[in-house]
Amino acid sequence: MAIIVSTSKQEKVFSGKDVINVGTNPNCDFILELGFDVLLTLQYNNADNKCVIMNTFQSDKVLFKGQPVKRVEVGNVCKLMFAGTDEFVSIKILAEAPVAASVEHKKTVTSISQEDFTEEDIKGLYGKDVNAVTKVKIEKQKEDLENVRVAIIKQVAFHINDLKQKLSTNSKTSIFLHIAMFISSIICAFGVSNYLMGLSIQESANYLHLPTNIKVWAAYTILTYGICLLLKQGVYLYMQSNIQKEMSKSAKLGQTFMLIFSLIFVLGIYVVNLVYYMNLNDFMTFAIFISFFFSGIMAVLAISCGYFKCNGTEWTVMLDKYEYREDFESVIKSYRQWIERYINSLSNSKIQYIKDKMFNLQLKSVGETVVGILTAPFLAYGVSNTLAMCFPEAAGWVRISGLRISPVFLTLATFLIIFAFFSFVNAFLCTKKVQGSQVIKQDGFSDWQHHGVTIYGLEGVRRLESEKRRSLAIACAIIFIEFAMNISYFMTEIGGDLQGIFLSLVAALVPTALLIAETMMLSQTKFDIYACDELLSKVDKD
Repeated sequence: MAIIVSTSKQEKVFSGKDVINVGTNPNCDFILELGFDVLLTLQYNNADNKCVIMNTFQSDKVLFKGQPVKRVEVGNVCKLMFAGTDEFVSIKILAEAPVAASVEHKKTVTSISQEDFTEEDIKGLYGKDVNAVTKVKIEKQKEDLENVRVAIIKQVAFHINDLKQKLSTNSKTSIFLHIAMFISSIICAFGVSNYLMGLSIQESANYLHLPTNIKVWAAYTILTYGICLLLKQGVYLYMQSNIQKEMSKSAKLGQTFMLIFSLIFVLGIYVVNLVYYMNLNDFMTFAIFISFFFSGIMAVLAISCGYFKCNGTEWTVMLDKYEYREDFESVIKSYRQWIERYINSLSNSKIQYIKDKMFNLQLKSVGETVVGILTAPFLAYGVSNTLAMCFPEAAGWVRISGLRISPVFLTLATFLIIFAFFSFVNAFLCTKKVQGSQVIKQDGFSDWQHHGVTIYGLEGVRRLESEKRRSLAIACAIIFIEFAMNISYFMTEIGGDLQGIFLSLVAALVPTALLIAETMMLSQTKFDIYACDELLSKVDKD
């Protein structure tokens, strides 16, 4: 038996139900949308196979064949109208339920889109081994966290990115200025060392045959550079005192000492250079301007370094204030907990896929590492030959297929290149870890394969940045030595003319570029392994 109740807006099939309430009350089995209260009770009699419709509220607006009705007996089909409206209720009795009786009512695309996911829907989507209730709770928790995170990021994201951009530019400019300041110190120390050693400008005029005492020149260069750093620090403390307004007496004393004595020594360097260059054909004007030019550039560079250091300090403090917000730290802590819960909600098939992926990545990493190590001897060949020519008694030359090789120096240079290879990989890996953490903080958790599952705090980021700088400095120093020695070797073989220098530069650049490209590839593979390993390490379930 099945009873079909329908109106102009909806239809519903009731199967195996003897009493059905149709009305405007939300608790009714079939709800009507009318401007007045109505309750119709449908009672089915199995013996007679008939249905009795009772107007429970005795409403005069319920019409049957145009007349108010209080009770109607239905054998097959019945249609009731409602006074003052175009709405109706149709009741149809079927001996057997229709095929669609398993579904209480017909579904449209609109009605389906308005329904929420059920537990069965989620299990049908993700598999039977997924706890649907837990998955829904995790998604709801992420939604709440995202709302708070987005609200905070909207306030601070622009300032954080702007400050990081300023700090990056400030750091690059500061490095360039320090290099320029060191070169300026070398130039100023040239005149000081020559004057104090009794060498005239005429004797040092030919730059190819400098009679300058190199050791004395180097010593005065270090002293001059130290004076520049002293002036830089004095300027930095002076600017800090103007910003903070409150400084201890020792800090003020140190600031005054550094500024006054560094300026006195800079003035002394200017005077010594002035006296030294005055000996050049007694050209007084030239001596004044050239000495002022060299010493002035050195002083300006030192002051600029102090200014950029002060800016960097202020911007770092502001960045810490934005990143160390208490509410944001609380969100990050909750986000870490959510990530662990999300990982433990993954199905066994998903975890197995990650394990298989990690195994494949490890095989790929081994292959890329082997390729990098096999490339190292080609980069080390020029370095080893240059070292062997410098120390011929220790070379122990061996000829293989027309190539003259020094096994001792080739082995030494190869290990040097391999060390640079792994240093570059570690530096790039640290960069990717920091970037992945920043992606989660600013964009939220989306794809763990791209950004990992670990969120680093401020101290964690600083530690990674420090490790990156250390590894990068070691790798760059080794590559600089390798590049310079390869150029020297190729110039010996090709020639020292302009074309030979260009070809030597290209020949030395090719293996160096190959090494850096290999480190970039391996660092990405290492990061993918790191992301998989971190995810699997957070899995607590058996």
